[in-house]
Amino acid sequence: GNYELDRAVMLGEVSTTITHVEGGNAKAMAADTEWLAKVMGWEAFSKLSADRVAAVILKLEPFPVKAKTIIIRQGSPGEHYYVVREGRFNVVRHDKDGKAQVINELKPGNVFGEESLISGEARNASVVAMEDGLLMRLSRADFDRLLKQPLVNFVSVEEASALVKGGARILDVRSPAEFKQGSLRGSVNIPVDALREQLPKLPKDVRYITCCRTGNLSQVAAFLMRQRGYDAVVLKGGLQAVARKSA
Repeated sequence: GNYELDRAVMLGEVSTTITHVEGGNAKAMAADTEWLAKVMGWEAFSKLSADRVAAVILKLEPFPVKAKTIIIRQGSPGEHYYVVREGRFNVVRHDKDGKAQVINELKPGNVFGEESLISGEARNASVVAMEDGLLMRLSRADFDRLLKQPLVNFVSVEEASALVKGGARILDVRSPAEFKQGSLRGSVNIPVDALREQLPKLPKDVRYITCCRTGNLSQVAAFLMRQRGYDAVVLKGGLQAVARKSA
């Protein structure tokens, strides 16, 4: 149907855009339409325009890995955003006693590493290659410019209250313990760690305002939501900003 036609047109645009870029492996990438079609079908890139997808693809660098390699380590700072091109990877989280638990498996088309790039906090889990594989990675600067800036938009406290009057919902992404200590009236609590699993339960026809204490984690939440086709904006400055307003 129309969707297929739109996809074909977009694929042509992405391919053409890449071909017009000089140097590097741009020509080879443009020729690999199977890979381009895959990238565009992936949830993480499906909301971006053709020229934006092309720009991302041109900046992605291949990163081959051997089985058992630790790609990112829990507790270390984030430097790259990764797309799985080939292979399987486990997401492992260590609790405070040092016990490791596999919390997710990543397959081709999955992305990881965005949280600490957005929040500035340390990696909250490790990612380990289960077999030899191929990752594509994007540097922090390219990630900020090409993916974060277009998807993360902010609203002031005043704008947020006007949006709520118009039917927007406030999504508080702090921990349940923090949420219990006090929250904005009418807000729903889904901690950022649980957001990926909980998203399918949220209706898509509503605008969401994400909030946390400082605004850092709510940027992660808004990014994840926008990637998945939700209309989400960030309460600028977080609940601290609300407290300052009412002080």
